Amino acid sequence: VNILVERMNIQTNVLTSLFTIPPPVLDFTGRETQLAQLKASFKNGAVIIGVGGGSGVGKTELARKLAQEITDDYPDARMSIDLRGTSENPLTTEEAMRRILEPFFPNQRLSDNPEQLKGLYQRTFSTQKALLLLDNATNAAQVRALIPPAPSAAIITSRQHFSLTEFGLSEPLRLDVLSLENSRELLQRASPKLKEVSDEEVGELSRLCGHLPLAL
Repeated sequence: VNILVERMNIQTNVLTSLFTIPPPVLDFTGRETQLAQLKASFKNGAVIIGVGGGSGVGKTELARKLAQEITDDYPDARMSIDLRGTSENPLTTEEAMRRILEPFFPNQRLSDNPEQLKGLYQRTFSTQKALLLLDNATNAAQVRALIPPAPSAAIITSRQHFSLTEFGLSEPLRLDVLSLENSRELLQRASPKLKEVSDEEVGELSRLCGHLPLAL
């Protein structure tokens, strides 16, 4: 019985680690046009960047929203990893690859040889329908080897502008701040008491926040 319970716990942990993309925030607002554009052009993946390279524009939340919209197409795994692209110590490609692969091979030692690791990565995702959210990428060099082969796919977010069209990904979506209308809507959804405040006052609060979703 103990062995059976242990095996069930291992299986549960493996399943949990294969489905780590969080849902978008409950008050996700706007972005209908951008979401439709991403879905229409989505084949092997998508790149979402922020205009001007700033933070707080909502790249990650849009990526999570996109993942939620296409979840049925990737039943085997939906995994998120922070590549720490804005930190002093971003993940190396090999570190990220190892972290992504580990849930597929629990209790197994993965090769220290970069070429063997890359080969295992390619073989794994060529036999899975998996979706990877490669969040906060440093640059194209960091993520190029992390783009999985079909039938798997990746969504990449980054503050830096780069293209990965050689992998069948469309040109990056440049995400700007919210419109005034969407900024007001987000504020009123996040704080219902603002519905009693005039549009001018809510608009001024939106302006003070720079129309940035995170600030709002």
